[in-house]
Amino acid sequence: MSATTSDGPPRPLAVGDVVVGPNDLLSEWVAAQITDIDPDWKTVGVLEFDWSGPEPLTTDDLGAVAPLRLTHHSWKGRLSHANCDWVLPRSYRVLGRLPLVHNQSSNSYTSRWRLGDQLARQRAWDRGDHDWQDPGALELSPADLEQALNDGASVQNAVSSLK
Repeated sequence: MSATTSDGPPRPLAVGDVVVGPNDLLSEWVAAQITDIDPDWKTVGVLEFDWSGPEPLTTDDLGAVAPLRLTHHSWKGRLSHANCDWVLPRSYRVLGRLPLVHNQSSNSYTSRWRLGDQLARQRAWDRGDHDWQDPGALELSPADLEQALNDGASVQNAVSSLK
């Protein structure tokens, strides 16, 4: 008999939980808050904070938290708020719980947790780097991709888009 149930995520999450994790683009830790939980879709609303820094030990280490408001490209001041799968990635942890910073649900969905990636893009935009590219991005022509796969290159699940 399984020790898990279908009532909630494998690692318990609650509305108001502050989740933290490392972000490779920023080389710092980032934070977000769980805004809602949808057991039917097995998703959680994740509102990113406009914060990064050394690994926090308590929510006090975050200072006065504020939601990340996106103005880069065509975001027009929208919050970085999306529904994610309710399985918390292993590199992330619950830091504690705070009163909700934003109490509305998100209409956006994402296929995976990517805390801090929008913060990295926003910071690049704010410093005037409007052509910023993810340093881990790799662009291949269709022929180069086919050749790489034929040569036995490993396929990773980190492919975010193909052109």
